[in-house]
Amino acid sequence: MGQDATVRSETKAPGGWMADAVPPALGYARALLAGARGGPDPEDVVHDALVRLLTRARLPASGYDLAADGRKLLFRAVGNGCINARTRRRELASLNGELPGTNVALADTIAGDAADEPERRAMSAELAARVAGAMARLPALQRAVMALRGLGQTAVEVADALDLTPAHVAVLTHRARARLAEMLADDLSEGQGE
Repeated sequence: MGQDATVRSETKAPGGWMADAVPPALGYARALLAGARGGPDPEDVVHDALVRLLTRARLPASGYDLAADGRKLLFRAVGNGCINARTRRRELASLNGELPGTNVALADTIAGDAADEPERRAMSAELAARVAGAMARLPALQRAVMALRGLGQTAVEVADALDLTPAHVAVLTHRARARLAEMLADDLSEGQGE
């Protein structure tokens, strides 16, 4: 069976790689689009990327091996779609304390059910809002790297998904962490002076 036949059979029954790749790709899109009001829904970005990928994979000249590279190609397409959406529509990050596209409070996602005390829930919501706001202020590529690393991907996997070298991913991770620490330290020091 040639490569073209492999691509065609994979696009007809894509359950294997797609079942493993779509949920983290959706989390990646949510992280990249966090704080973007009025922008595209993360599910729409993942859907569009997946449709484009599957459509292109059906072309005989594409050479795509979805079984081997589908996850990497999907993450690259989702990242590009999110970056395009954010750069085309520049808006301020929302500090409303909700996950984008949902009515779920950030405190519920960070603190979980163990944080029943109102004070602890309020502190968790405030911290979550500050982290989300700081992430939204990072440059798009640093935000993408941090989102993928936050999903548990290795530097090599992130490099493959974003078409970078692992060394560049390490530099971007270092810079993003330093910038987040700086922004959060500024936020916390401002909060102490009130």
